[in-house]
Amino acid sequence: LLIIINLIGLILFPMVNDLLLLYIIIELQSYSLYIITGVHHKSYNATRGSMLYFVTGGIASIGILLSSYFVYNTVGSCNITDITNYYAIHNASNLFDSLDILVLALIFKMGLAPLHSWSIAVYNYAPTYITGYISIVAKVSILSWIYTNSNLIHSDLLIIVFYLSIIIAAYKPLFQVNFKTILAYSGILNFGYLLLPVCLQDPSYYIYIIQYVITHILIFLCLLASNEFISKPNSQWSPIVNVNQLVIPNKLLSICLILCFFSLIGIPPLPGFYGKFYVIQSLIKYNFTFEAISIVIFSVIATYYYAYVIKQLATNLMIPYNLPINKSLAFVISLLLVFFITYFVYIFNLLDVINIILS
Repeated sequence: LLIIINLIGLILFPMVNDLLLLYIIIELQSYSLYIITGVHHKSYNATRGSMLYFVTGGIASIGILLSSYFVYNTVGSCNITDITNYYAIHNASNLFDSLDILVLALIFKMGLAPLHSWSIAVYNYAPTYITGYISIVAKVSILSWIYTNSNLIHSDLLIIVFYLSIIIAAYKPLFQVNFKTILAYSGILNFGYLLLPVCLQDPSYYIYIIQYVITHILIFLCLLASNEFISKPNSQWSPIVNVNQLVIPNKLLSICLILCFFSLIGIPPLPGFYGKFYVIQSLIKYNFTFEAISIVIFSVIATYYYAYVIKQLATNLMIPYNLPINKSLAFVISLLLVFFITYFVYIFNLLDVINIILS
């Protein structure tokens, strides 16, 4: 029931055309996530993560309401169409400043740098399958709304967040051994890349977001499948904590995880390569050359901690025996893996569909 409520908020949020409705729907989504995070109330860490998520989410909600008040005080309406028309007529810079507060509040809720510390903690405290859910759902819906209404947002603000996100998310995990922390920073890095296509309202946004969702679903399904092989689990909710615990006596499962991390690095012909390729191509097309070079540089730096995980997973290929996993989970992973590996076959058809829809 909680996930259904959350999915309703997820679907409705990008279509919101009013700031008050935006607040209501983001709270519909957020409150269900707070409860889902702490659903295992016997787990101290899950309860701790849920409370932290609630407190930080409340701070961001105050920012959304404050921004809505300033906009209503200036425009006399919270309707986004009215706000767009008012700005077009009056060229009101103070209106832009008010909407910047809203964008910062949404960035806070997404957990992008420099407002990211709480999200790293929540990722660690929450049970693994809940971490997988919130790492995809919360960020995708909020960024989709920003993408839809990027004409009302200062591009300079998003560019600053872009640089802070990719710098912090490429550098910080170099000193981490906690697996979920590495994945949390990886999410910040990937959504940092997406901020510039959002500014430009470029179709490369869709290509990148599709590969991000597929890759992370596959990673977390493989993690859930490998939990049963952990001889000394940290807890029943999060058996794997550190990278050195990724001892998986199933070669195909290890290969699947290795392919996912190769995709995050951007190795062709995996989906991550095409995501980065189209983002960089769109940036060069719009003369954002320095930003495109920055993506390449910090992708290379991030390769180090992805390679650290791949090295650990590669040791599993030397294990002489091969233990099976749950058949239902194996079937789902297999279907996703086929889509993942053959992504390059229909990428061009996907682009055509996206362009038709946008036109």
